[in-house]
Amino acid sequence: MNELNAEVGLLKRQVRDVQSVTGNVQHLVRKLIDLRTPDDRPGGLCVRSAVASWFVHLGRHAEARTAFTGDRDLDRLSEFRSAVTPAMTSVPTWAAELATTVTGDLADRLIPESVFSQLRGLGTGYTIAGGALIRVPTWSPTTTGGFIAEGAPIPVSKFSFGSLTLGPKKAANIVALSDELAMGSPLDVEATLRTILSEALQLMIDGVLLGSTAVTTAAPAGLLNGVTPLTASAGGGSAALMGDIKQLANAIAPALKPVLIMNPTQAAALGLLAPVSSLALLVAPTLAAGTVIAIDAAAFASALGVPAFRVSQNAAVHEDTVPLPLATGAQGSAVVATPMRSTFQTDTTALRTIILCDWTLRRTGAVATITGATW
Repeated sequence: MNELNAEVGLLKRQVRDVQSVTGNVQHLVRKLIDLRTPDDRPGGLCVRSAVASWFVHLGRHAEARTAFTGDRDLDRLSEFRSAVTPAMTSVPTWAAELATTVTGDLADRLIPESVFSQLRGLGTGYTIAGGALIRVPTWSPTTTGGFIAEGAPIPVSKFSFGSLTLGPKKAANIVALSDELAMGSPLDVEATLRTILSEALQLMIDGVLLGSTAVTTAAPAGLLNGVTPLTASAGGGSAALMGDIKQLANAIAPALKPVLIMNPTQAAALGLLAPVSSLALLVAPTLAAGTVIAIDAAAFASALGVPAFRVSQNAAVHEDTVPLPLATGAQGSAVVATPMRSTFQTDTTALRTIILCDWTLRRTGAVATITGATW
């Protein structure tokens, strides 16, 4: 009996050893999978989602499965996109945490050079989940407090707080892609699609952000809406540069995070005339030459949601930056929008991207601009 007990004890110890080794192997495998992060991929999580949708739509399931095996974030995103109700983004331990991951990936990986993404990083950023409205506190920066003696009362300043609302406004675009672009490996297609999407989305969003249009039910207001341009300093050169910068800085005071936004021409001139500057600089290709914007980035608040991708090979689209209904008017006298593309006839794929985003300024006087700069 003693010998049997000893054998059973030895067998139990060997089983425990095998379980321990198995656990270590599983841990190492998980670590190897975790090393494949979005940082190591050419397009980031957002573009991987678009590529996976494209390949599945083309019937290339095996290639998509092989390329993205072990991509747990993408796997969870696919589950999230197939959910019936978008309210599931509010469920903890599931899509709620993923929404933040995908939103951060959109700004950091897909449109990192956009003025919107850079201002979002300097300002206050929120994540849109479940379509809920976001309340943004507003107030005017005021000095309060001070150094006091022991037992003395602490100074109190009267604050005037308010709030603004950020909602799920829809930024969307459609790009038509020839199916030949999808003939390469998923990783090559990922890099190509990232280039196309990033350039298109960056120009579209920044074009509205740096414009002067008023807020509508569909779109946020441009930063220059209601802003009267300052008079540019005459004479050109460094003297005009210094005069313009002083004007802009004074106009947005008190600015906690002053930032200059200008087109590549003015940015190059600034680098030559004032190579050492304490102000942050953002380059915006959509700005007209001679236009310089100053903004207190601390006053910039934005909301960004999870992008949604939809692929179709059986669509007709009006290829125009200001699209019209495909046909309008009474039967027999319809006005047809031109040029029109049939994705089926031209062997192309239409990729539609929808991003929920919004922005606002938390205080008045946080933006100033000069047009016609002479430097």
